[in-house]
Amino acid sequence: MRGSRVLFRLCLSVVFFMVAAVTLSAANLLRNPGFEEGLEGWLIWGGAPADPAARARVLSISDDAASGKQALRIRDEFPEHFIYAVQRINLKNADPEQCYRLSFFAKADAGAIFSAGVHVEKPHPDDATRTIHVTGMVSNGFVGSGQWKKYQYEFTGVMASTSVLMVCIWPCNARLGAAATGTLLLDDVVCEEIAGDGEDNASLQPPQTYHLSPAGDDGGDGSAQTPWRSIERANEALRPGDTVLFHAGDYDGCVNPCRSGRPSAPISYRAAGDGEVRLRGGAPRHRPDPWCIAMMKRRHIVVDGFSARDTGDARWLSLEGVEDCRFHNLIFSGVSTHNPVDLRGIRRCRFADMVVERACATNNGLVSGDMWNNSDARYNVFERLYISRAGHRPFGFHEGCGYNVVRDCVFDGRWGRNFEFFSTTRILMERCVITHAYEGSGSADARAKWFGEDCVFRHNVLIRNFGGPLVANSYYDRWHGVQLALISSRMYNNTFVQNDEFGWSLADDRRKDSEEHFMRDNRHWNNIFYANDTAGCGLAITMNSLVDDSNTFSHNLLCGSAPGDKVVQISGSGGGMWSLAEAEAAAPAKFHDNIDAVPRFVALDVGDVRPAADSVVIDAGVPLATVVADSEGDVLRVSDARPFYDGFGIPGETGDALMIGTAKTPARVLRADLDTGVLQLDRAVSARHGDGVSLPYSGAAPDLGAYEFGMDFAPGPRRLLDVPRVPALDKAHPTPVISCDFEPETFEQWCYLFKHTRYWHSTAFLDTTQGAYGKSRQCLTAIAAPASSGELARFGGLAKVLADREPARPMEGSLCIQIRPMKWDIDLYPILQFDYKITPGAPWGVAVNLYPRPDLRGTWVFLCTTPDHDTHGITNLQAGELVNDGQWHTATLDMRLLRRFDPAFKSPSRIRFRNTGDKYMHKGAAMSDAQAWLDNVVIRGE
Repeated sequence: MRGSRVLFRLCLSVVFFMVAAVTLSAANLLRNPGFEEGLEGWLIWGGAPADPAARARVLSISDDAASGKQALRIRDEFPEHFIYAVQRINLKNADPEQCYRLSFFAKADAGAIFSAGVHVEKPHPDDATRTIHVTGMVSNGFVGSGQWKKYQYEFTGVMASTSVLMVCIWPCNARLGAAATGTLLLDDVVCEEIAGDGEDNASLQPPQTYHLSPAGDDGGDGSAQTPWRSIERANEALRPGDTVLFHAGDYDGCVNPCRSGRPSAPISYRAAGDGEVRLRGGAPRHRPDPWCIAMMKRRHIVVDGFSARDTGDARWLSLEGVEDCRFHNLIFSGVSTHNPVDLRGIRRCRFADMVVERACATNNGLVSGDMWNNSDARYNVFERLYISRAGHRPFGFHEGCGYNVVRDCVFDGRWGRNFEFFSTTRILMERCVITHAYEGSGSADARAKWFGEDCVFRHNVLIRNFGGPLVANSYYDRWHGVQLALISSRMYNNTFVQNDEFGWSLADDRRKDSEEHFMRDNRHWNNIFYANDTAGCGLAITMNSLVDDSNTFSHNLLCGSAPGDKVVQISGSGGGMWSLAEAEAAAPAKFHDNIDAVPRFVALDVGDVRPAADSVVIDAGVPLATVVADSEGDVLRVSDARPFYDGFGIPGETGDALMIGTAKTPARVLRADLDTGVLQLDRAVSARHGDGVSLPYSGAAPDLGAYEFGMDFAPGPRRLLDVPRVPALDKAHPTPVISCDFEPETFEQWCYLFKHTRYWHSTAFLDTTQGAYGKSRQCLTAIAAPASSGELARFGGLAKVLADREPARPMEGSLCIQIRPMKWDIDLYPILQFDYKITPGAPWGVAVNLYPRPDLRGTWVFLCTTPDHDTHGITNLQAGELVNDGQWHTATLDMRLLRRFDPAFKSPSRIRFRNTGDKYMHKGAAMSDAQAWLDNVVIRGE
């Protein structure tokens, strides 16, 4: 983002050349690392001050050096500018498996903050002077002590033989609106190739079992009688076949094995079973920032039975180039930094029975950031995970990920969306619960994203999400230089029910000058879409008109709250909002042979969506494929091999069990050839042309939805009924569901409810200097930004920013603070009450977004505004008047008054406390020094 100092302010970037080598060299790959030649070989990039004297103060050569005579001096002085230095050398014939070590000496003012990290870029295909970002490996910030100190960490993940490697070191002390004064001195920067495996090649010794205890002593022998104390002692001692047992208690340090295990002799870190083992984190050998578990280029390691709770800045799990490892029975809960689970280049690893929740990193005082990211991860299994509560992305696959299995997991969003899968290949997602996604805080929306090729999404339940639960809205990801698409993927036997918006949305991004579709050959069958978009018209499927007829929906149940509801929406030319019958008449190539009926579940009110005995979905499905040629043997030619799972070659995985033909002949898939449509089976079978090929089912035909009647919970998710419901506003509760005082003690009650993403030249953030009427300590505020200034995230929560700015310039923006109440029944909870303060003369109001219906497309209505301000054509119901005199006031609004505009109004989609117009809501209002504050927001009954 242009002008932002959030990620790269005052970066020092180094790009180096390397050649694949058989033997490793300890030679420094950087030129002029000690700055003894001044800035020779370095280019200065960035938004530096124009004044030469000011520029010289920011970046200069100093005689205060760690060694030699000179060092680089960077002063973090100008919040509006950034500088970084670049040595451009291209990587050619690099080994993607190579490991590197970055080390440097740094001296920073006491209290000054600086960071170090690595970014991998790839050459731009059309411009030799440019690169495209591939992945980033940025460490935590470091706090200066005023003394020279050596820092180092190791990394891998170049990913391609032709790449550009950028090593970044930058000061980042300008925050919270305060003038920055941090100074960083840098010297003796070294980047070198290193050996990364650490496998002990000596002959195996008899396996040993060691013990750790918080009351132990590293001088002991590690036995049960004289256990060790530190994790580092175990890291150094363990060899292939060894196990260390952690006895109950708290442990500082990092699980960071010094060597790999063997296939038949893994190295194991396990809880002893006498109580909870809590990891507190520490710096691993290969990087300086604290982690609870961290490995690079390790194989055959087992980690089992630990917890990491409320670890502060210590992140949970970092894996780089790790293979054939297992991580079981782990609880990660509560961390105050971004991306606490970071996996890069992993292969054949298994993650099972884990709880990963509450990534409480903040941006502008509100929860933000990702929790679990996977990059270049292949042939891995993620099963029985519970993923919940992150400000942006709880779980993600990125470019380079493929052949992964996500199984029996619960994605319980609560604070934001549930997951994002980008540009993946052959991902199987099955038997998962996807629930409680919410459009809050750092999430752009509530919608999980599913992009990939040859992926399978089956037997999942998407229920009670506070927004549309799943989308594939193709777009070009400029940051990674990738066109996001969904191609040749299969979605079958899933249940989408009681989601606040549509169930599933597709959008193509085909360019006008291109015939290529980025949403193509995706097939949907045997799914249930029921009672979604309940405050609207019952939409099940939405798409744009660019989505072509190779994307099909057949043999599904598509029903709103009742048969005949509008369940399909196609936007754009030739589209409309249609009932199922209308959709099948208007677009028969896309929609055919579907059912519009109430499905009848065992107990929908408690989330049991197995089919009842009289359900219309029983035996209403069709096979996954049909046999296309008579077969006598273990090779079966089918109409489509893409729905089938063959184990991906992952150790311990087996392919799908099948039933073939009306005789339900059993077999198992050993290999699925997607291109030729051939299934290699584990036995010889007799099959005839036209025979159906299905997963196991109990009746005359497969059922619709995630569950098969008569097979208990198979094959759908067993954990559905174990997920506690988020209290919502569609049922009466003894206390208000929405009650936000913005105080630190109640942070996790309100941190996710309010959007702090920038809205059109304004930003919302936490003001830590004041609260309503002087009785509270904190409140939420929105500030308008000059049109030229870009984002204001760097100002954090200090209201004094306005006074610190340069002379006032015209400002424009939405002054937007958004909340999306969960299933808000305005008859149960009609009253919206809040304390507010508005800059004198600033235009502000309360705008409500209504769910779309055929007779009322999604629209905005102002419930009330400040006096004498134009709402630019948007209806203003004038249910009250807000006071803009720079003082605190309390507003109490009755949401039922919206029925003056829409008599059928039941529930708002979202509410924005905002100015009276912007480019999204027609025209923008202009105001100098505009700001608004919000506190003590309550939604309640009368």
